[in-house]
Amino acid sequence: MKKLMGVLTVALLCAILMAQSASATIVLDFEDIDAAGVEGVQLQDGYAGFNWSDDAYALDKNYIPASGYFYGTQGQTCLATRSENTITMDNGGVFDFSGAYITSAWNTDHNFTVEGWLNDSMIYTSSKVTSSDKAYWFDFDYNNIDKLVFIPGSGTDAGTSGNGNHLCIDNITLVPEPLTLSLLGLGGLMLRRKRRA
Repeated sequence: MKKLMGVLTVALLCAILMAQSASATIVLDFEDIDAAGVEGVQLQDGYAGFNWSDDAYALDKNYIPASGYFYGTQGQTCLATRSENTITMDNGGVFDFSGAYITSAWNTDHNFTVEGWLNDSMIYTSSKVTSSDKAYWFDFDYNNIDKLVFIPGSGTDAGTSGNGNHLCIDNITLVPEPLTLSLLGLGGLMLRRKRRA
């Protein structure tokens, strides 16, 4: 009977941890940043628990109407690549990257790359193509990474007033990795200890 109770307890712990990890999805939508009327707000280290490269800016969709910033932003504010430079984000912990809306600010057939890194080694890389006419969702399914890199790449000028290889990135969807194995191991040790006592 005690053995059955131990197995049931471990099974219950597994179910709870799986439910918690499924509900731990984080969507970075940048809506808590007021960028209205300014040429972008630089993201500071610590925003949403991440360290950000210097060229990561929050931009209000109405700052440049009739651009990919306007069409690609899901709410009022998106993440914008500044000066056509790469954006990196990391938080020192491990997370999964599910996907994001990525829209070109100005171009059609805009080639860009997204990388996932772990312990200073690139373990994922994907090259995709987007445009400036609407929001484009991309699935990535990068698991167990500690750094995400957005590389703007290049595209064909769509004839808008901007020019430049800039991206509008929104609704970055992440799942922090739970400490499932260590917690289960700790739970197993506690059950074994309790049984011996």
